[in-house]
Formats: sequence, C-alpha cells, structure tokens
Amino acid sequence: MISKILVLFNYNPIDSLTKSLDLIRIYTFRKTLKINILRKVYITSHLRLGSIFIIASLFYLPIALTRPELLLVLGPLIYGYFHLVASYYFTQPLASSQEHESSSKKKFLLFCIATFLIITFNYFFYNTPLTENLPKDFFEIITATILSLFIIYKSKIKSFAMMLFILLINLGLLSYAWHEPLIFVSITLLIHNWIAFIYWIVVSKNKKNQLTAIGATVFFGAIHYLTLAGHMDFLINFQTQNSIFNTDVAGTSWLLAPWSFDPIVGQRALVLYTFGLAIHYFIWLKAIPENRQFRETPNSYREGFKILKKNIGKHIAIFIIGLCLISTFLWMFNIPRGSEIYFALATLHAWIELNFLISRVLTRNSAIILRE
Repeated sequence: MISKILVLFNYNPIDSLTKSLDLIRIYTFRKTLKINILRKVYITSHLRLGSIFIIASLFYLPIALTRPELLLVLGPLIYGYFHLVASYYFTQPLASSQEHESSSKKKFLLFCIATFLIITFNYFFYNTPLTENLPKDFFEIITATILSLFIIYKSKIKSFAMMLFILLINLGLLSYAWHEPLIFVSITLLIHNWIAFIYWIVVSKNKKNQLTAIGATVFFGAIHYLTLAGHMDFLINFQTQNSIFNTDVAGTSWLLAPWSFDPIVGQRALVLYTFGLAIHYFIWLKAIPENRQFRETPNSYREGFKILKKNIGKHIAIFIIGLCLISTFLWMFNIPRGSEIYFALATLHAWIELNFLISRVLTRNSAIILRE
C-alpha cells in the first residue's frame, strides 16, 4: 500500500502537462512560422511582445467597453492565482547567488503563510464586530508591510534607511485608508494595474524591449485619457444588467468611482479597471518572464517549469501550481465569495509589488533581477 502511494506521489502530472503543451506548441509553430514575417516576429522578443500586446488590447478593449463583467470574473478566474504567484516570484529582491535557492524557498514559504492568513481572515473575521471599525484592506496592508520589510531585510539590498522609508509610506497609506476608505480602495484598484507596466519598463533586458514597454504604457495612458474625458462614451455600454455570474456591475462601478454619483463616471472607471486587469495579466505572465531570459525566443513550458523547480524546489513548485488549480476550481462553485477572497489576496500582492518597486527604484539597480 505504501509503495503504491509513493509511486502515486512520484508521478508528476505537471511534467506530463508541460510535455503535451510543448507538443501542441511545436505543431503550431511548424504551421505558422513558415511565413517569414511571423518567424521574424517570433525570434525577436520586443517585436513578439509588442505584437501580443496589440492583439491582446484589440481583443480585451471591446469586451471591457461592452461586457466588462466578463473580464471582471473570467480574467481572475483563469489567470488570477497564477499571476499572484508570478508577481511575487518576479518582484522580490534577490539574495546572493550562493543563498538564492534556499532563500527563494523560504520566501515562498512566507508567501504561502501570508496567503493563508489573508484567506483565514476573510473567511472567519471579515464583517465581524472585531473588524467593523477597521478600514477595508487594513489587514492586507499590514501583512504586506511586514512581509516586504522582512524580505528586504533578508535580501542582498539590505538598507535600514530604505526599510524606514517604506515603513513610513505604508503608515501613510494606512492613515489615508482610515480616513478615506472608499476612495483609497478605488485608487488602489485602478493604480494597481499601472504597477505592472512600471515593472515591465524596469526589468526590460535591452533598450528595444524597454521602448516596447514604454510604448505600451503610453498607449495604456491614452486609453485612460480618452475614456475619462468621455471621448469613448459612444462605445461604452451604459445599460447595467445582471451578469450570468451573479456580479453586481452597478455596485462595482460605484466602488471604483465613489467620489461621483454619476453612473457614467463609474462605468468609465469599470471599463478602465477591467481592461487594465486583463492586460496586466499578460504583463506578469508573459512580458516580464520573457524579459528575465537572456535569449530572444521564449522558454518552452518544460524549460519554464524546470527553472521554477530549480529556484524554489520541485515540491514547492508542484504544491503552488496545485494550490492555484484547486483554488480556481473551488472558486467556480461560489463566484461571489471566491471573488471576495481573491481580491483580498490581490490587494496583498499589490502592496507587496509597491514595496518591492520602491526598493528597486531607491537602489537604482535593475541588475538585481535574475536572468534565466
């Protein structure tokens, strides 16, 4: 019986899955890369990422304008947990090369603990007398601050002055959250998508990739200007309707723009948030990982999983991927409740991203990024 269990434990379904995906990938390339221009785009990283960004924008923007609730639910449901792991994996300050492997494992253990605490808090204590007087996201910001400061302290860029600066910033955020909770939440959600663009620029491996990232950011900013100024109102569906996912579209749009009672302003904010949400998944799961590579062509699925296992350990890698899949599966049975827990975790990762971004800017050293 024990031997059977061990055999089952040693079986790695993720290896089988990555092999299958790579076979599909190879077959697709054999058919499409016969065209010279497509081959040129594929083997040149900045052209490939720029092209994918344009295609993704052309696909997601019409959906955000007409049916934003689809992106609001399906985006996080498909990509959400994987992008949380990716953002943590790609943003944390690195230890020295000798300490990198053990350090990464410890940092991911801390990440799992922080995630467990947020899920526990939201499941058992949210909207209880214990928390009713606290501003929204208070516990998430506290957890992110402690985790970020500890990791920075243990990292290669240890600096007490920087840690004090980050602590003061987070205390300021907590103070603002306390006095203006609704505006704080809305700004957090809208600004959060911009952090991915900033990271894309910071981690770009060469000038051409950096120009691509800057161009994408400018385009993203232009969409914000045109939408907020009302120039895209003729494309926006202002008819609020009940979603098949039982989501409150009107309530969400108001949450994103609580400073205005005009539903038009709220719908504009919802368009920008859902479009940015979809695009920032592309950045964390595609653009940033490929800018960590020395070579121009992207890693295969097997290579990517092999690198992940090397950096954080095989069992931790399998555990995290399995946890993401299970969490997504359970989410489908109670989408409103699952969405609450997911967005609490998204808030946690947003403030971790911000703290690590501050550490990178202050050190002015993007070379901290590990190239794979």
